[in-house]
Amino acid sequence: MIDFNNFIIHSNLTNWGHVWHIVTNDGKGMITIEYDNDEPDLMFFYGLSVCNDVRNQGIGKALLSAAEKLGLENGKHRFKLHIEKPKSWLYDFYIKQGYSYADEDEDEIFLVKSIIK
Repeated sequence: MIDFNNFIIHSNLTNWGHVWHIVTNDGKGMITIEYDNDEPDLMFFYGLSVCNDVRNQGIGKALLSAAEKLGLENGKHRFKLHIEKPKSWLYDFYIKQGYSYADEDEDEIFLVKSIIK
C-alpha cells in the first residue's frame, strides 16, 4: 500500500487531460504522469528521476507504484512510458516492475503495463 503522505502531489487540469507531478518529501525523486482525454483508460508516465546519492533505495519503485495507484484511482488501467535509446539499466528496471516492450522508433523504446483490478 502506498502512503501518499511521503509525497508532494501537484495536480493540473489541462485542455487535453490531467497532469500530476509526484515528488518525494525530500525532493530527491519525482515522476510526472498524465492522461489524454482521447484515451480514457491510458496513463502516460515520464520524467521518473531519482538523485544519484539516494539511488538503489527503492525510491524509483515507490514513485512508480504511487503513480500507478493514482492512475487506478482515476480509472486508468493501462500505463505507457518510454526510455531513450540505447537500451540501458532503466529498461531492466521497468521490466522488473512488470512493464513489457511495446514498440520503438528511432529515438525511443516504448513499454506498457496493464493492471486489472
